[in-house]
Amino acid sequence: MPYLNLFDEISSIGEKFLKSTDRGHKALKNYTWQLGSINELIKHTHSLVIEKLEAIEGTENMPEAQQVIDSLSGGPLSDSFRINGLCDIFVGFGVSLRKIVESASENNGDEASPLSAEEQNHWVYFCDALEEREQEVAYLYSNEIQEIGDLVWNTQNINDLEEVKERARRAKHILTDQMADFDSLSKKFHKQLGR
Repeated sequence: MPYLNLFDEISSIGEKFLKSTDRGHKALKNYTWQLGSINELIKHTHSLVIEKLEAIEGTENMPEAQQVIDSLSGGPLSDSFRINGLCDIFVGFGVSLRKIVESASENNGDEASPLSAEEQNHWVYFCDALEEREQEVAYLYSNEIQEIGDLVWNTQNINDLEEVKERARRAKHILTDQMADFDSLSKKFHKQLGR
């Protein structure tokens, strides 16, 4: 079974939230817009990282590749998110989405939480990261997507440009698949708004 990183977990939890809102789970219905929008936000941040991975694929030498790889480390990636105006959006969604789990945990009357304790922990960790603004979200990429972490931390030991490009392709493939999941979830949540 492949390792699921936090982004995969959040996608899986999003699917579970979606099924719960379909069943009329009141604690979640109120957050349909936020649930759809957070998927859009993750899709957008993935696209920013994918642009950098594609730039690595287009490099012609190691120094050029290293320069782009450096932009994937926490600080520069965080700066990229800030430049794209994502700073306060991350915080707002972190605060809002934390309430989903908190209200579900409080059982809202006699309604049980749609998530297991472990899933709630994953969700709270993700909310913590969002509330730490773009810095923590930037670190999620190097910590959670193994191939990006390998690129950022191990490239000094790799002299083969083709190996670096292959690692970038693998990371891009993971993010592209996840983007499709988040895009699908976003559309499903926004569709519920019309109901």
